[in-house]
Amino acid sequence: GNMIGALEVLQRSVEPELMPEQLEAMGISGVRKGGYGMGYFVTVIVTQILLGILASMVVYWYSRRREYRADAGGAYLAGRGNMIGALEVLQRSVEPEHMPEQLEAMGISGVRKGGLRMLFASHPPIEDRIAALREERHAAGS
Repeated sequence: GNMIGALEVLQRSVEPELMPEQLEAMGISGVRKGGYGMGYFVTVIVTQILLGILASMVVYWYSRRREYRADAGGAYLAGRGNMIGALEVLQRSVEPEHMPEQLEAMGISGVRKGGLRMLFASHPPIEDRIAALREERHAAGS
């Protein structure tokens, strides 16, 4: 193709040590004789980490969405009141109503709702799930 022809012309017309610079000027990178530098590897590692975090956020978002749909399906099968009641029982068993004073003084009061931490939660807060059922959001058929 045209790119191979352009490379052949460059190889014949340019000093061998200048060719990588000219190729990079044309937008073709990664052809230096010495291989990739440390900056390249650091960039690749950081990019992989960031993309992994982004992928996790997407997976958790989908998991939370699926949980709302499962609640709606349970409400359809067992009745909305029964499903809300079951979630309230679950909420009482998982989230104590009052923390001991020593823990409150240390600022340990469980997971806070919202914020950056919510992006990595696999399940939505139970109170949000109950509110969604009361408002009939996230219907099983939609």
